[in-house]
Amino acid sequence: MKKLFIIAALLGSATLSHAQDFGKTLITGAVSYSSSKTENGDTNFDSKNSTFSLNPKVGFFVSPRFAIGVSAGYESRSTPQLINLPIYNGNGYNTAYVQIDYETKTFNVGPFVRLYQPVGNKAAFFGQANAYYSSGKSEYEDTPNVTFSTYSNKGGGVSLAPGFVFFPTNTLGLELTMGNIGYTMMKSEPEGSDSSTKTSSFNANLGLSSVSLGVSLYLGRSASE
Repeated sequence: MKKLFIIAALLGSATLSHAQDFGKTLITGAVSYSSSKTENGDTNFDSKNSTFSLNPKVGFFVSPRFAIGVSAGYESRSTPQLINLPIYNGNGYNTAYVQIDYETKTFNVGPFVRLYQPVGNKAAFFGQANAYYSSGKSEYEDTPNVTFSTYSNKGGGVSLAPGFVFFPTNTLGLELTMGNIGYTMMKSEPEGSDSSTKTSSFNANLGLSSVSLGVSLYLGRSASE
């Protein structure tokens, strides 16, 4: 029994010797931009898709390993589409391909919480839970034979994500996340109409194929040797 107490004491002292205080304020987030181009020789249609997103987060530590905060986000997508429409030529109707531009802009905001498990004094695992409200618009650009339309999109969701952070300096954290598990619910409604479409989805996207890297600031952080 004494040996068990000695082993437990040694493990406890080893943990305390590598204790981390993650500071008072967490500043993190992500910014991304992607663009792709597709050329269709049959229709002479060149499609260029682009996406831009910005997601800042600010959190405050209410205990040495637990932080709560607020996240915000903005995303803009541009996706040209090619549709085949009947066009009247004076004698009858023929079909022709028409290009329309589809753009979506979305804003979201919500709380998040993080719980850390230190590994030594230079790294830690963490789990993050998010909840958010989302609002935005989708627009089809007006083109010949295509009616201009605008859709209002509103909804929200929740998600859980595992992560790992390494500290090359006392306040700078290099973060790695490995996907998430989440649920979303959205409502889309054409402007000037009472009709609407509701969609809900659940995803579990965890693993090395979903790894993303980021940089965070931990203001006031200290770690004992």
